[in-house]
Amino acid sequence: MPILASHKASALPAAPSEPRASSGAEGFSRLKQSMATSMAVVYLATSLRPGKSTRVFQRSQRQNFASTPDETYETFVEKAKHLVEMSRSHTLYASILGSAFVSVASASALSFSETVGPNLMLDKLVFAVVLPVHLLLCQLCGGQLTTSNLSILCIGVSQGKVRFRDALRNIALVLFGNAIGVLLILAAVRYLQVLDAESLAVAAVMAKSKCGYTFGQTVVKAFICNWVVFIAYWLGVMSGDIRGKMTGIWTAVFMYAAVGFEHIVTNMFLLPAAAMGGTHFTMLQMVWKNLFPVLLGNVAASILVAGGSFGIAFGRLSRRLRTKPSRKPKVPVKFSNEPASLER
Repeated sequence: MPILASHKASALPAAPSEPRASSGAEGFSRLKQSMATSMAVVYLATSLRPGKSTRVFQRSQRQNFASTPDETYETFVEKAKHLVEMSRSHTLYASILGSAFVSVASASALSFSETVGPNLMLDKLVFAVVLPVHLLLCQLCGGQLTTSNLSILCIGVSQGKVRFRDALRNIALVLFGNAIGVLLILAAVRYLQVLDAESLAVAAVMAKSKCGYTFGQTVVKAFICNWVVFIAYWLGVMSGDIRGKMTGIWTAVFMYAAVGFEHIVTNMFLLPAAAMGGTHFTMLQMVWKNLFPVLLGNVAASILVAGGSFGIAFGRLSRRLRTKPSRKPKVPVKFSNEPASLER
């Protein structure tokens, strides 16, 4: 009998599994509902409660969008105030870091250029592809460059938020720090021998080309360079995510590097690197034929483009132009202290 009962039990069909499946689906739907409810509660709590949570939520909602030009200009004004309020040691460290980024990017471009041979056009193309990474690193990691600080501080001075004396002191300190950073990377490159003779020969060809222009031509090339660099920095600040920053910065810096415009910090690395490769440049020739006119052109671009044209478009100068006083003289209104008469 027990054997027969077990045989009958085994002959019965297996119980259907629909109830278990339905219970699993029901549990999953409940989980989704609870998650949706909790997200709605968090949304309402962060949007209705004033304070830091609201600002963080709104910032997270806008972080993938670009700022308006007016908001970007105000950001530059705040950056200018922040630059002059920084301590000297912090400014010096940030300037050394910024020029180190430029020098490492330039050394990387030279190491890649040796594969294409001594062809100046191909060397410029490789240099233009690799070089833009330095400005992205400076913007994301806090490095300071003479060209960028010139543009930012010219905006601050034009808006009356930064004193000219403070801006001049910051530019001098940043230029000194950039020179220190370039010398440190040059010493490391020479000690480690990461650039062979072919790479240094590429630097020599580029340096001869840069020093072959007249004083006026070099000033104009430097003017256009810092104009384009300011546009690159503007696009990087305007963008809210890193992809937008990379696109804006890379496109603009690629243009000036491919054409061969003059950037003061980049040339501070290239000319000594060319001298390391056997090109006979004296310090006086480097300064007078290239570095000094390049600095003049970069300064002129910052004053006229950043402080001038952008100030007219978005800053205090634009508000003055929009609210011009009327040419018709206003008739002064005289008030009498006597009580008004009720007679008609």
